[in-house]
Amino acid sequence: MKHLYKSLAAGLLASTLFTTDNARAAEFDLDSLTYTVQGYDAYPPYYSAQCRINLRVLTRAHPYGRDAPSNYDYFKVKIIDGSGTELASRFGSRYGTYANPRWILWRTSIITYPTPNTNGPLTLQFFDTDYARTNDTYQDEVELDAQTLIDAGGGCADLALRFNTPPVAMAGEDIDKAIPNRVITLDGTASFDEDGDTLTYSWTQIEGPEVALDDPTSATPSFTYPPGRADQILAFALTVNDGQADSEEADTVIVTHNGRSHGQHSR
Repeated sequence: MKHLYKSLAAGLLASTLFTTDNARAAEFDLDSLTYTVQGYDAYPPYYSAQCRINLRVLTRAHPYGRDAPSNYDYFKVKIIDGSGTELASRFGSRYGTYANPRWILWRTSIITYPTPNTNGPLTLQFFDTDYARTNDTYQDEVELDAQTLIDAGGGCADLALRFNTPPVAMAGEDIDKAIPNRVITLDGTASFDEDGDTLTYSWTQIEGPEVALDDPTSATPSFTYPPGRADQILAFALTVNDGQADSEEADTVIVTHNGRSHGQHSR
């Protein structure tokens, strides 16, 4: 088991002090946030691998609280993975009055467990909530450093090594001077995945007279450019997948007419 102290430098976040629009929301001072990470190895059949995050952050209750006439404010911190899945959460409360709106240090720990479907990066997300813990209002978040988790070992390293970076689709350079009735080949081979995962391809026509790609799942599909007006444009979008996630954005390539019915293809 390893322990690693992680402190967030001042100014890392655009807004250190954040609240919700709700006038009775609890406050957090992220400039004060520190956390330690502890990884625990699995010990079958008694224990699964675990990752424990111990955090300290200054909190302040709004006078008379969000759940007035109660004097308490309630808040949560959650561990969220890259797909938006909540892995674990912790609940806290603060008592506030007009006479004593003090900042108080909240110390808490969150334990989460690696799963095959966990996707990175992991973030600590902060929420104002109510006594029932059902009306959560998002406030802000801090991303957990992957190397920090790896260095902590145990379940923390397991989580970090499961992080997946979405691939990037590259549909190639636009093609001009396309000659009608000639074969055009699209080129998505510049697409890449930072994790080195094998990519699959999906091409979709999004503009122009409909044509048939010989294989829309190929990195280099072909089609016959149709006859048409001199200003005719065809466009195709490429999405790639690394086995865990699609590219965050599709990339587009545009194929334009050569402006006449004869001549040499430029590509």
